[in-house]
Amino acid sequence: MTFAARFKRSLTIWIGFGCAGLYWVAAPFLPTNVQTEWLRVFMIVLGFAIVASCTKAIRSLTLADQPVSAQQYILGTFFRELGLLGSAMWLLVWRGAGFPPWMVVSNINAFCLWLVVLGQAFVLMAPRDQERSPPAVRWPQLAALFGISVTLGYLLLVLRPDFRLVASWLQTCLPVN
Repeated sequence: MTFAARFKRSLTIWIGFGCAGLYWVAAPFLPTNVQTEWLRVFMIVLGFAIVASCTKAIRSLTLADQPVSAQQYILGTFFRELGLLGSAMWLLVWRGAGFPPWMVVSNINAFCLWLVVLGQAFVLMAPRDQERSPPAVRWPQLAALFGISVTLGYLLLVLRPDFRLVASWLQTCLPVN
């Protein structure tokens, strides 16, 4: 079977690209600022889930021999998600402290966030193809993570806690360039 034939028959690929395209269906009806903030909340919750699922696998890297590909996948996933998680939390704290939103508010940025959220969801749903890959999360777990995301989003984005004290403290802790 040719690549094109396999591509056309892959339900996963069509669902993935369809979900990515849904962003552009919703974008005209939602303020970009709202999109960006909610997508960051989903990044935080899904990122925590992926980092937590990788922790056991990372521990096993030091305890037993594993194929290089498994080590790269586990460490790459862990570091990528940890970086995304830190970035999302950092930006929400700065936004809550009154940081100028022009740096993060654009449809292109929000689209990238949407792709990251989709990527996280697909990583969590992927079946385990190696014994030492992070455990897969299925639909019930994904639904629970969605509920946590909505709750956290409500707490951070609707109630809008004031992060100015946190931002001031962070600013005093960071070296000045």
